[in-house]
Amino acid sequence: MFSSQALKNRHAMKENLHPDIHLTISMMVGKICSQHQDCKNETNVRLIFEMLMEHIPTNCEHRTYKQLEAIVTSLYAVGNLGINADVEHLTNTIRSCFNNPRVDTSVKVAATESLRRVGCNPLVNEVLWNYLIDQSEDSEVRINAYRSYMHCPTTTKIKNSIRLLRNETSQQ
Repeated sequence: MFSSQALKNRHAMKENLHPDIHLTISMMVGKICSQHQDCKNETNVRLIFEMLMEHIPTNCEHRTYKQLEAIVTSLYAVGNLGINADVEHLTNTIRSCFNNPRVDTSVKVAATESLRRVGCNPLVNEVLWNYLIDQSEDSEVRINAYRSYMHCPTTTKIKNSIRLLRNETSQQ
């Protein structure tokens, strides 16, 4: 399914190129995969996912703005892969990022956004709900968690959201 161009794209991602190349390549892969149901099993798709995840260190630790930018961009790029991402790996990484009190809000927003396109997955729903109900979390993060959580609305999610809003202290 993927030609030698896909291999060149993979190689470009490994090079020290501008982080936006990750967004472009992942968007192309996501678009191609939206037309092929077995895309998740393609070796090149898995390798692209793994390469993107290499830019997201454990606990999303970063020391420089460039590292922060690479983490945020990689999270958005993983989101572009949609249901072709390794959901368990992604959610575990995001949990470790959220457990780090020093993680920048932009990383948390990108993390919640990255989960939006991975499909209606119970693991994703649980992770997003936990960030949504955490009133100590930044409002921007909670709003994005809600948007991603409601990407696949169900009666239960709507009831949970109504219950949450009744007890909500934030006015945002």
